[in-house]
Amino acid sequence: KMALGRGFNIRSEEKFLVVEDVITTGGSVREVMDVVEAVGGVVVGVAVIVDRSNGSVILHKNQLSLVTMEVKSYESHELPEELAELPIEKPGSRNL
Repeated sequence: KMALGRGFNIRSEEKFLVVEDVITTGGSVREVMDVVEAVGGVVVGVAVIVDRSNGSVILHKNQLSLVTMEVKSYESHELPEELAELPIEKPGSRNL
């Protein structure tokens, strides 16, 4: 669960722009927005470098993505043969 770092404070009504490098489901951005809002901050927009949801994830009325693309996900039993030959790697920074 996201939390404010030690020594970091948010003043009531302080405005924030949440910026993320890549979104797929938007879960991490939503968690950051919730933390900011829970302590009285105001999220005024969301900026994303790469939106892997092809624009289907809308987190804020003021949201901008530099690149929008569709990234296909497969169930293990539907994996194309050329992908099945590649080693599996867990991307991202969660649960390393």
